[in-house]
Amino acid sequence: MSRVAGFFIVALVLCGLPDPGFGQSAGPGPTTLATPDADTANVIRLNPTLNSLDRLDPQFTISVVIRLKRIGQSLQDDIRRGDATPTPAEQAQLAANPAFNQAYRNRPDETLHLLRSVNDILSRR
Repeated sequence: MSRVAGFFIVALVLCGLPDPGFGQSAGPGPTTLATPDADTANVIRLNPTLNSLDRLDPQFTISVVIRLKRIGQSLQDDIRRGDATPTPAEQAQLAANPAFNQAYRNRPDETLHLLRSVNDILSRR
């Protein structure tokens, strides 16, 4: 009889324990992560390439906008780290997208790398 009572008590204790995440916030949900602030939404709206990317992957678009802002606000760098010569198609995109154009003036190599990454994503879908 004591084994049955012991088993019953252990079962009650185990079932009564809270979840490991009990009392913790769930963190940001997918809608929170994909909701841009007003400035980011304006940048996306004014840049056709970012607008197209936003339709495919809103979270990645926000990351690209943040990176473009950082590149655009950073100091101009004379050190070239890669191919900073845009193709004619990339030149057209730089002219049509103010955020990319501003970033390109400060750091051409990083901006072209980012633009090429975005173009690669857009061409896959």
